[in-house]
Amino acid sequence: MAEFENDRIPTTKRHFELFKKECKKWQKAFGIFYWEFYFDHRDDLGDSESAVLYAVDGKQATFILSKTITFPVTDALVKRAAFHEVMELLLGPLSHLSESRFDVTQERLDQERHAVIRVWENFIFK
Repeated sequence: MAEFENDRIPTTKRHFELFKKECKKWQKAFGIFYWEFYFDHRDDLGDSESAVLYAVDGKQATFILSKTITFPVTDALVKRAAFHEVMELLLGPLSHLSESRFDVTQERLDQERHAVIRVWENFIFK
C-alpha cells in the first residue's frame, strides 16, 4: 500500500500534462471539435482517478485528473483515464437525453446517436 496520507499516491505535474495531451489526442482523432476542452488537476474526486464535467448545451467540458489516487500511477493508467473521460464526453449527450425523458423526442435521440456514429465513421474510415 501507499505510504502517503490515507494511502493515496500523488499524481505529478508531468502526469497532468500527459493527461491533457492524451485528451487532446483523442479529441483530434475523433474530431470532437464542437466541444471546448478545459483541464483541472484537483483532489475532490473521491476514489476516482479522473472525471469529466460537461455542459451539454454550452458544449464545454472540463477533464479532471485527481491529485492523488489509491494505486500506483503509471503513464498507461493516465493514458487510459484520458481515453475513458473522452469516451464519457462522447456519450454524455445521450446520457443527458435519457435523464431528460420529459423533453426528449425520438428525433433528438436519433440525432445524438448519429453524432456518435459519425465520430466513429470519421475515425475508422479516415
